[in-house]
Amino acid sequence: MTYLPPGNSPYVIYVLATLVAARVFYTYLGRKSDNPDALPLPPGPKGLPIVGNVFDIPLNQPWLVYDDWIKTYGDMVYLNILGKGILILGSMERINDIFEKRGNNYSDRPPMPMIKDLMGWDFALSFITYGSGVDNWDNENVKDLEEALGMVFEAAVPGRYLVDIFPLMKYIPSWFPGAGWKRTAELSRKLVTKAVNDPYERVKKEMSEGKAVPSVCSQLIEALPSVLGSPERAKEEHLAKSILAQIYTAGADTTTSACLTFLLAMTLYPEIQRKAQAELDSVLQGRLPEFSDRPSLPYINAMVKETNRWQMVTPCGLYHSATESGIYDGYYIPRGTLVLGNGWTILHDPQEFESPDQYIPERYLKDGKINPEVRDPTVAAFGYGKRKCPGRFFSEDSLFSIIAHVLSVYELKPGLDSDGKEVRIIPEYTSRAAS
Repeated sequence: MTYLPPGNSPYVIYVLATLVAARVFYTYLGRKSDNPDALPLPPGPKGLPIVGNVFDIPLNQPWLVYDDWIKTYGDMVYLNILGKGILILGSMERINDIFEKRGNNYSDRPPMPMIKDLMGWDFALSFITYGSGVDNWDNENVKDLEEALGMVFEAAVPGRYLVDIFPLMKYIPSWFPGAGWKRTAELSRKLVTKAVNDPYERVKKEMSEGKAVPSVCSQLIEALPSVLGSPERAKEEHLAKSILAQIYTAGADTTTSACLTFLLAMTLYPEIQRKAQAELDSVLQGRLPEFSDRPSLPYINAMVKETNRWQMVTPCGLYHSATESGIYDGYYIPRGTLVLGNGWTILHDPQEFESPDQYIPERYLKDGKINPEVRDPTVAAFGYGKRKCPGRFFSEDSLFSIIAHVLSVYELKPGLDSDGKEVRIIPEYTSRAAS
C-alpha cells in the first residue's frame, strides 16, 4: 500500500481532501483540453473513484508487482494516483519508442519535492530537470551519506510520499499532525548537508595549512575564482561541492550492491566460481589481473553481465516525466505522467533468457566468446535514453576488476553454524540502499 499519514487527525483529513479535490478538478480540465478526441489511457489495474490506484502502489520490491501487471495488462501499464499518472513500460519496443525516439518529451524529471526540496538532494545530477544546469570523506561522512541514500531510495518509489503528488504539502510544518514524512526529510537534509560540506571544508583547511594531499577536491578548489566572497566564487564553490558529492553518491551504493550480488552468487553457485577461477589461473599464471587481461577473460566478462542482469541494482530505475501531453499507439499520455521502464521485466524475460531467475554466465558465451546476439544487460541496467547513467562504463570496469581480483585470491563459501555445517543462504533483496 502507498504511504498515508498515520492517525486520524481532522487537520490531515481536511488538507488531503482539499488537495485531492483541487487535483481532480485540475486534471479533468487539463485532459479535456489536451485530449479533444477522448483517446483512452493505456490499460492498467482499475482504481477507485477519485483516489485511483493509490492503494495499489507497492512500496517494497515494486518491480515484481510491476512485472505481474505487465504480464496481465501488456507492455504498457497505466496507473492513476490521485490524478497523477504513472506509465510502466515492459518491453524494449516500448522503451525505445518512448525514451529514444521520443526522448525530447520523455527525458525530464518530475519536481520531486520530497527528494530535492526537502531531503536536500538538489545537487544530484540524476534528479535535475532535463536541460537544467547544476548551478541551481571520512568514515563519519560516508555513514551520513549512506543513511541519507537509504532514505532517498525509499523516497524514489512512485507514490511513496503524497508530497510528490501534491507539491504544496512541502510547506506543511514538521510539527503538523501526520507530518512524520517532513521530519524524515529534515533528517535527510541535515545528513546530506553535513556530508557534502564537511569533507570540502576539511580539504580547504588542509590546503591553507599546506597539509593537503592532491585530490579532485583540492584541484577544484584551486580552480575557483580568486576573489573571495564574490557571487561567482560562491556559485563555483557550490558547483564544486555538488560534483564531489555526486562522484561518491553516484557509484557508492550501486557498486556496493552489485558486489554483494556477486558475492551472493558465488556462495550459491560454487561450480561457477570454480570455472571462473580456472580461467583466471590459466590466463594469469599466478599474477593479479589487469584491465589489459579483460579480452582474454570471457567468462569473467560474462559474470559481469550476469551480475548486472540477475539481481539488478535499480530494477525500476528513476522515473522520467512527460514534458507535454502526447499520443502514442492510440493512447493518450497526459503531461506530467511519470514514465519508467521496468528493467526487471526486460532482463528476466523468459523469451530472452532461459531460466531467468538462475545465475548462468554461460548464457552470454558462444564458442568461448561473448555472444553479441544475447540481450546485453546495459539496455536496462543503467537507465534509458538521454538519462542513461554516464558512469555505466566505469561501473562495468569496476565490477570486472573486483570479480577478477577477488576470485584470483579467495575462495568464497557460506559461513558455518555452531555444528560446523555450512549455513543455508536464502537470497533476499529489499528496496532500500545497501549498507
